[in-house]
Amino acid sequence: MNLKTEQLWDFIWDSFFCNKTNLIYDFRIHNGKNGCTDDLPTPYEISKSFPNPSGYGTGMEDSVLNGGAFLEAVIAKYDLTHDESLREQCQKLVKGLLLCSSVSCEKGFVARSVLPTDCKSYYINSSRDQYTHWIYGLYRAYFSNLCTDELRSEIKLRMKEVASKFERDIIPQNNYTIIRADGTLSETNQMWGKEILPHEALRLPMFYLAAYKVTGEQKWYELYRKYVYDAIEISKRLKPGACAAYAYLQMQYSQRLIYEADDDIAVKNIMKELMYMTFDCVKDVAPNHAKGQPAPEYAKKLCAKNTPWRTRKLTYTYEEPKNGYFWCNPGLDPDFKNEAFYPIREVGECLIVAALCPDKLPDNDQIDALKNMILAVDPQNHYSSAPLLMLDAYWLIRKLGITL
Repeated sequence: MNLKTEQLWDFIWDSFFCNKTNLIYDFRIHNGKNGCTDDLPTPYEISKSFPNPSGYGTGMEDSVLNGGAFLEAVIAKYDLTHDESLREQCQKLVKGLLLCSSVSCEKGFVARSVLPTDCKSYYINSSRDQYTHWIYGLYRAYFSNLCTDELRSEIKLRMKEVASKFERDIIPQNNYTIIRADGTLSETNQMWGKEILPHEALRLPMFYLAAYKVTGEQKWYELYRKYVYDAIEISKRLKPGACAAYAYLQMQYSQRLIYEADDDIAVKNIMKELMYMTFDCVKDVAPNHAKGQPAPEYAKKLCAKNTPWRTRKLTYTYEEPKNGYFWCNPGLDPDFKNEAFYPIREVGECLIVAALCPDKLPDNDQIDALKNMILAVDPQNHYSSAPLLMLDAYWLIRKLGITL
């Protein structure tokens, strides 16, 4: 198992990490050099928000999600192994996340990714998900033993800018929505209001609490307290099957950060119960993907390829522009999405949710699911960066004292 996880570790760095931007890209279209960047959009396409303002389906929609999750894996691995090479890896990932928060003229905007061609082109529509991983990952790095003082200073600056953007954007006039880089209303960025869902409610207070812990500025703590109690009541409505595994993971990130950062014992106890509830919602996800299946049975499915996005059928989501833009979604190849990408991604997400629960361990079915899926992935013939989530889960579980 250790040998396989090291192979997958090298696979992520060699196949999906770009030294020009310090970012991890989503997919590759071939297993040669630059397989993850050869199919990215051009600066012109990005300037026109083509194929859509988020870059969905292009291979550069989730670099911040990737970097935030993998930062936690690097830190957890270092805590166990004290491998000094991880220091540089941590700092690279931090620089990539900081690039995404500094590339725009709109202070506090966190781009999903940055194009390595010019190291400055980005899509104007971010998401609540990206901000969640950005804040959680940089919070982890800031308080780790791997971050330099120089990087901590920049994290403090950028986190204050992001919190300030929340403060000015998340108001009734904007429907409590984080505004795009071009000043227009966005999709998937609502942070508060009567429509907010249980898995979303704690994001805003968690963001403010992280800003307080990093900057020490009392105003962010006051904003945290303004929202957290109502957010807790909304979060208690969470139900199994209400959202995708990645949304449960992001809810767990919010709860875990608040659990660690708020000194109020009553809030800590509530967060612990909410984390257990979140875990219960996903406890069957990983076993349903991989329970009891020998690794060879996965091999062929996990080798499904994702074709270049311009060759896929481009369908318009809206007949008319929405908030100023058409949305043309190239999607992902069905076999790749359903057989090679989401199963791996969700096994990792499920086990991370479990590992973040205080005073609770994943059960044998979940651990077996993770082990089987790790063993099933062939790095030479796999085309997504999703295994990084399993590596995050692996090292978090190892930190709990479990031998895999």
